[in-house]
Amino acid sequence: MNTKKKALIVSGLLIAVGGYYIYKNMTSKPNVAEEVAPDTTTPFDVNKVLSKGSQGDEVKSLQKGLKGGLKVDGDFGNNTEKRLKAITGKTSISIRQYNDYLASKSKK
Repeated sequence: MNTKKKALIVSGLLIAVGGYYIYKNMTSKPNVAEEVAPDTTTPFDVNKVLSKGSQGDEVKSLQKGLKGGLKVDGDFGNNTEKRLKAITGKTSISIRQYNDYLASKSKK
């Protein structure tokens, strides 16, 4: 095989791997058009600041909004904190602040 064919094959493989990487990263991001909706069957405080150690329905709602393979268990642990920080750059947030963040991103 000549050098030009080898270079063409390697270039094609690099493009394919790069495209796959971009696709996987795009699919793990939350849909900024979707707001985190409270469960209307229980009292829900959209202003409660959630951080590592928080528990409850507010945390479940946040976890649903963060997506990315998070376990929706209502326990704000390491994985929830990492996902929140990756998306917003923050380690604590209220549901209202998260919805405001999503709204500001969808306007851009």
